[in-house]
Amino acid sequence: MAENKKRGNMKVAPTEPPSVEKLQKASEHLQYEVWMMRSLPREYALAQQALASAQQAVAEARVRANALLEAFVVHARVLMEFLYNDKPKRDGDVVAVMFFDTPDQWTGIRKPFSDLSDELQKVKDRVGKEVAHLTFRRNEITAETKSWQLGMIAQELSAVFAVFRTHVPENKLSSIWFQAVEGMQSTTETTNTGMGSTGPSS
Repeated sequence: MAENKKRGNMKVAPTEPPSVEKLQKASEHLQYEVWMMRSLPREYALAQQALASAQQAVAEARVRANALLEAFVVHARVLMEFLYNDKPKRDGDVVAVMFFDTPDQWTGIRKPFSDLSDELQKVKDRVGKEVAHLTFRRNEITAETKSWQLGMIAQELSAVFAVFRTHVPENKLSSIWFQAVEGMQSTTETTNTGMGSTGPSS
């Protein structure tokens, strides 16, 4: 009885064959299904190739970005050492006070280290622990603390160096400084933005 009832609910195929017009219309959808079925394997393979290429491009861009950032902070550290290390511990190091007749001619006019931003004050220590040397300090870095304020560092460091450049005796500078002064100005004018982080992705 139940089986008969179930059969009664089933849709019965039409007894009359579909018209040619209906078949033609349906064949348009059939053609679409066949076209998609035949095309998708190739398109999928191409999509996989594109994805692999995109992933490779992202990886290459990250390597370049890391290298540029690490190069910047190393150069920033070099300049911080030059401007604020008045008594170098290593023989052969060059520091700003050497360009003046007496140390106070430089130390008396530069911006005090304590007045620098925390970001700039920490450059030497951060570069040493996070970039130049492999240390356990890296394990403690979080997503919030790993970023570098490149624009802020460049702008503030450029301002300190501008004081040096204004007061240093010109006879103690190479002629290249006077040939490249225009380029130096344009460089410092474009370093007021940017931030980034380096190291493994977190």
